[in-house]
Amino acid sequence: MSRRRVQGHKQIKLLGYLIFCTSYRSRAGVAMWPFGKKKHNRETPEKRALAVLSKYVNRLLDDYSDELDQSEDKRLAFFAFLFGSVSALAMREGLKPPQAHAVALALFNKGFGLSPEESTSFAQFGIDATGRDSPWAPAAHAGMEEFLAWKADPSGFTPTRLRGVLDKAPPHPD
Repeated sequence: MSRRRVQGHKQIKLLGYLIFCTSYRSRAGVAMWPFGKKKHNRETPEKRALAVLSKYVNRLLDDYSDELDQSEDKRLAFFAFLFGSVSALAMREGLKPPQAHAVALALFNKGFGLSPEESTSFAQFGIDATGRDSPWAPAAHAGMEEFLAWKADPSGFTPTRLRGVLDKAPPHPD
């Protein structure tokens, strides 16, 4: 028997096995792969990033939540600052831009209870804030630095850069 014929026979056996598994899956009505059930609660880079950012944001809000309720300009500066933090985490963890965007959306939606539309709007604001020409760029850059400082020593961290960002918040563009 030639080598090509043996390889063809193996490919046909594999194809038959995959067809069997596919038909079994559809008959059983269960998402099953030949090697076990598909895990839906698996840990993803986005979930890990969101868990890290949630701890960081809680630490920031311990000191600044009352002040953020006072001014729209300060809230916008805070969201630019947070997007800088998301960017720093994405670079540090090797997340791709769509993954970082998903993390920002989840943070704004789940962490702050914003609607999906508002979360999308703030994520886009954060993307725009990181541009060199943006008046919000210093806030985003400070957010990157502050996150990296927190990541280096979470227990001994004291937020210092956010104070300067909130004090120098540019006026809200109408």
